Amino acid sequence: MLYTVAVSNAAGTVVSSGARLTLNDFGITTQPVSRSVMPGGAASFSVAASGATGAGYQWRRNGVVLSGAVSATLAFTGVLAADAGEYSCVITASQGVAVSNGALLTVGPAIVVQPSGGSAVTGNSLALSVTAQGSEPVSYQWRKGGVNIAGATGAGYTVRVLQLSDAGTYDVVVSNAAGSVTSAAAVVGVSVRTVSFSEWIVSWPGIADVRPEGDPDGDGVSNLMEYFAGSSPVAAGVEGRPVLGMEAGGMRFLYRRSKATSGVSGVVEFAGGYPDPVWGSAGVTETVVDRGIYEEVTARIPVAAGDQRMLVRLRVSQ
Repeated sequence: MLYTVAVSNAAGTVVSSGARLTLNDFGITTQPVSRSVMPGGAASFSVAASGATGAGYQWRRNGVVLSGAVSATLAFTGVLAADAGEYSCVITASQGVAVSNGALLTVGPAIVVQPSGGSAVTGNSLALSVTAQGSEPVSYQWRKGGVNIAGATGAGYTVRVLQLSDAGTYDVVVSNAAGSVTSAAAVVGVSVRTVSFSEWIVSWPGIADVRPEGDPDGDGVSNLMEYFAGSSPVAAGVEGRPVLGMEAGGMRFLYRRSKATSGVSGVVEFAGGYPDPVWGSAGVTETVVDRGIYEEVTARIPVAAGDQRMLVRLRVSQ
């Protein structure tokens, strides 16, 4: 269509030269669509325009030109965390320039440093950590034995004071909008912290007698025996005391052995002679049951036919 303009005043009218307006339908008809993909996967963005003559394409990531990305489709294989971002395309044609909408590439998490386990002792701390990459925001959930740990939602997990119950298998689930990945398992072993008798005895406030043979609570059990059994030297009681009983074929002697001891040993001995016993341990067998901070030991003592009297003791020595 040809356009002119007439300009008039009191003296007359003049008409301009003609100007022709040509319309075309140049514009983007297919916008790129956001994608989510896990690391190592494939993804692509495409754009299309109508009314374009001699169209050229230039893709950008976060507004920065991508070298070599000059076709209508931008394809990824083996996606990396570093590929995440917003992508757009600039289309240049003889009719003009058009810029597409931005499309997000969201990359799922990948673990680059796995948590590692190990062995620790009670009372110490435990620190586990993981390093992951992926599109933000990234969330974490630590688990023990496959069960979520309440509040353990950071890249690191710490137990300030270890207990025996903290032993187990730990992992962490790392997630974002594109998906989730579970770390390798970290196996944590926890053992009872051992202390010497001299450390242990002075740890009891106000104790009056710190000798191994001492008995400050007056319950008939020496300090050394209390240490061996893991019982209190300042509170009289029957906790940890041996129990003697009869069973078919012999005698049963049940006693407790603390896992926190160091440098002491206990031996179950018996004697048949009286009043001048000769102590020995030949033939004694033991069964041990783990009770956490201590072991429950059942010693079985053979009784020969005709034995009228039997003496049994637990001899604890440093």
